[in-house]
Amino acid sequence: MRTLFVFILLLLNFSLACTVSKDYSNFEAEESGNVSDSFTLEIIGYEDEAGEVAELSKPSFFLERVIRGFSSEPFTSCSDLGFMHFKSYERTSDATAQFTGFKFERVSGDHIEDLFPDYWIQLVPNAENLLEVRFIWVDRYSASKIPFDFVVSVKATNRLGETSEPQYIRVFDYGVKH
Repeated sequence: MRTLFVFILLLLNFSLACTVSKDYSNFEAEESGNVSDSFTLEIIGYEDEAGEVAELSKPSFFLERVIRGFSSEPFTSCSDLGFMHFKSYERTSDATAQFTGFKFERVSGDHIEDLFPDYWIQLVPNAENLLEVRFIWVDRYSASKIPFDFVVSVKATNRLGETSEPQYIRVFDYGVKH
Protein backbone atom coordinates (compact mmCIF):
# COMPACT_ATOMS: atom_id res chain seq x y z
CA MET A 1 0.00 0.00 0.00
CA ARG A 2 2.80 2.41 0.88
CA THR A 3 4.54 1.68 -2.44
CA LEU A 4 1.32 2.42 -4.32
CA PHE A 5 0.94 5.73 -2.46
CA VAL A 6 4.53 6.77 -3.33
CA PHE A 7 3.96 5.76 -6.96
CA ILE A 8 0.80 7.90 -7.17
CA LEU A 9 2.61 10.87 -5.66
CA LEU A 10 5.43 10.53 -8.17
CA LEU A 11 2.95 10.23 -11.03
CA LEU A 12 1.16 13.40 -9.87
CA ASN A 13 4.45 15.25 -9.64
CA PHE A 14 5.34 14.42 -13.23
CA SER A 15 1.90 15.15 -14.59
CA LEU A 16 1.80 18.59 -12.94
CA ALA A 17 5.26 19.63 -14.06
CA CYS A 18 5.51 22.87 -15.98
CA THR A 19 6.51 22.46 -19.61
CA VAL A 20 7.03 25.63 -21.62
CA SER A 21 8.95 25.56 -24.86
CA LYS A 22 10.58 28.38 -26.78
CA ASP A 23 8.73 29.50 -29.87
CA TYR A 24 11.91 30.52 -31.66
CA SER A 25 15.15 28.90 -32.75
CA ASN A 26 18.73 29.99 -33.19
CA PHE A 27 19.37 31.94 -36.43
CA GLU A 28 22.75 31.84 -38.12
CA ALA A 29 23.99 33.80 -41.12
CA GLU A 30 25.61 31.87 -43.95
CA GLU A 31 29.36 31.67 -44.25
CA SER A 32 30.73 34.44 -46.45
CA GLY A 33 30.22 33.57 -50.11
CA ASN A 34 27.62 30.82 -49.64
CA VAL A 35 24.65 33.04 -50.59
CA SER A 36 26.06 34.94 -53.50
CA ASP A 37 24.42 33.89 -56.75
CA SER A 38 21.70 36.24 -57.95
CA PHE A 39 19.08 33.48 -58.34
CA THR A 40 19.31 32.64 -54.62
CA LEU A 41 19.31 36.32 -53.67
CA GLU A 42 16.21 36.95 -55.78
CA ILE A 43 14.34 33.91 -54.41
CA ILE A 44 14.89 34.95 -50.80
CA GLY A 45 14.04 38.58 -51.45
CA TYR A 46 17.46 40.20 -51.13
CA GLU A 47 17.42 41.69 -54.64
CA ASP A 48 15.14 44.44 -55.83
CA GLU A 49 13.87 44.92 -59.41
CA ALA A 50 17.17 46.55 -60.52
CA GLY A 51 19.19 43.54 -59.36
CA GLU A 52 20.62 45.41 -56.37
CA VAL A 53 20.65 43.83 -52.94
CA ALA A 54 17.64 45.36 -51.20
CA GLU A 55 18.16 47.14 -47.89
CA LEU A 56 16.95 45.15 -44.90
CA SER A 57 13.84 46.82 -43.48
CA LYS A 58 13.43 47.87 -39.88
CA PRO A 59 11.40 45.40 -37.78
CA SER A 60 7.82 46.33 -36.92
CA PHE A 61 6.87 44.62 -33.65
CA PHE A 62 4.62 45.75 -30.84
CA LEU A 63 4.22 44.51 -27.27
CA GLU A 64 0.96 42.57 -27.37
CA ARG A 65 0.73 41.72 -23.66
CA VAL A 66 2.57 41.06 -20.43
CA ILE A 67 1.35 38.33 -18.08
CA ARG A 68 2.81 38.31 -14.58
CA GLY A 69 3.13 35.36 -12.16
CA PHE A 70 -0.30 34.97 -10.61
CA SER A 71 -0.53 32.15 -8.08
CA SER A 72 1.37 30.43 -5.32
CA GLU A 73 -0.79 27.30 -5.48
CA PRO A 74 1.33 24.15 -5.61
CA PHE A 75 -0.76 22.56 -8.37
CA THR A 76 -0.30 25.39 -10.88
CA SER A 77 3.35 24.83 -11.62
CA CYS A 78 3.76 27.46 -14.37
CA SER A 79 1.92 30.16 -12.46
CA ASP A 80 5.05 31.89 -11.15
CA LEU A 81 6.33 32.55 -14.68
CA GLY A 82 6.03 35.88 -16.46
CA PHE A 83 5.24 36.00 -20.19
CA MET A 84 5.98 38.83 -22.59
CA HIS A 85 4.38 38.57 -26.07
CA PHE A 86 5.61 40.58 -29.05
CA LYS A 87 3.85 40.51 -32.43
CA SER A 88 4.66 41.99 -35.85
CA TYR A 89 2.47 44.56 -37.56
CA GLU A 90 3.34 43.25 -41.04
CA ARG A 91 2.49 39.92 -42.63
CA THR A 92 5.35 37.76 -43.87
CA SER A 93 5.76 34.52 -45.75
CA ASP A 94 7.43 31.36 -44.52
CA ALA A 95 10.15 31.89 -47.15
CA THR A 96 10.98 35.39 -45.94
CA ALA A 97 10.88 34.36 -42.27
CA GLN A 98 13.25 31.49 -42.99
CA PHE A 99 15.95 33.93 -44.11
CA THR A 100 15.46 36.61 -41.44
CA GLY A 101 16.74 36.64 -37.87
CA PHE A 102 15.89 39.00 -35.01
CA LYS A 103 17.64 40.16 -31.88
CA PHE A 104 15.77 41.60 -28.90
CA GLU A 105 17.94 43.51 -26.39
CA ARG A 106 17.18 45.69 -23.40
CA VAL A 107 18.94 49.01 -24.04
CA SER A 108 17.81 51.07 -21.05
CA GLY A 109 15.70 50.96 -17.92
CA ASP A 110 14.89 48.18 -15.47
CA HIS A 111 16.49 44.77 -15.86
CA ILE A 112 14.72 41.40 -15.93
CA GLU A 113 17.28 38.64 -15.69
CA ASP A 114 17.52 36.18 -18.59
CA LEU A 115 14.53 37.61 -20.45
CA PHE A 116 16.01 37.88 -23.95
CA PRO A 117 18.47 35.42 -25.50
CA ASP A 118 21.89 36.85 -26.37
CA TYR A 119 21.79 35.43 -29.91
CA TRP A 120 19.84 36.02 -33.12
CA ILE A 121 16.53 34.15 -33.23
CA GLN A 122 14.39 32.84 -36.06
CA LEU A 123 10.60 33.10 -35.86
CA VAL A 124 7.88 31.16 -37.66
CA PRO A 125 4.80 33.00 -38.95
CA ASN A 126 1.51 32.14 -37.24
CA ALA A 127 -1.72 31.23 -39.06
CA GLU A 128 -2.24 34.91 -39.95
CA ASN A 129 1.31 35.16 -41.40
CA LEU A 130 2.35 37.45 -38.57
CA LEU A 131 5.55 36.92 -36.63
CA GLU A 132 5.14 36.59 -32.89
CA VAL A 133 7.42 35.63 -30.06
CA ARG A 134 6.96 34.95 -26.37
CA PHE A 135 9.72 35.49 -23.85
CA ILE A 136 9.48 33.88 -20.42
CA TRP A 137 11.04 34.73 -17.08
CA VAL A 138 10.67 33.57 -13.50
CA ASP A 139 8.47 36.31 -12.07
CA ARG A 140 7.71 34.53 -8.79
CA TYR A 141 4.32 34.94 -7.29
CA SER A 142 3.79 37.49 -4.55
CA ALA A 143 0.89 39.69 -3.55
CA SER A 144 2.96 42.70 -4.61
CA LYS A 145 4.56 42.96 -8.04
CA ILE A 146 7.47 45.27 -8.65
CA PRO A 147 6.76 47.58 -11.59
CA PHE A 148 9.21 47.64 -14.48
CA ASP A 149 9.90 50.04 -17.32
CA PHE A 150 12.56 49.52 -19.98
CA VAL A 151 13.30 49.96 -23.68
CA VAL A 152 13.93 47.06 -26.04
CA SER A 153 15.88 47.30 -29.28
CA VAL A 154 14.75 44.91 -32.03
CA LYS A 155 17.04 44.41 -35.04
CA ALA A 156 16.67 42.19 -38.08
CA THR A 157 19.46 40.39 -39.92
CA ASN A 158 19.57 38.30 -43.06
CA ARG A 159 21.63 35.29 -44.13
CA LEU A 160 24.20 37.66 -45.58
CA GLY A 161 24.84 39.03 -42.09
CA GLU A 162 23.49 42.50 -42.86
CA THR A 163 21.67 44.22 -39.99
CA SER A 164 18.69 46.59 -40.08
CA GLU A 165 18.20 49.81 -38.22
CA PRO A 166 16.85 49.08 -34.72
CA GLN A 167 13.24 49.44 -33.71
CA TYR A 168 12.69 50.62 -30.13
CA ILE A 169 9.78 49.42 -28.01
CA ARG A 170 8.94 50.66 -24.52
CA VAL A 171 7.97 47.81 -22.20
CA PHE A 172 6.33 48.57 -18.89
CA ASP A 173 4.11 47.08 -16.25
CA TYR A 174 2.67 49.05 -13.36
CA GLY A 175 3.03 46.19 -10.91
CA VAL A 176 0.75 45.60 -7.94
CA LYS A 177 1.17 47.05 -4.45
CA HIS A 178 -0.46 45.56 -1.37
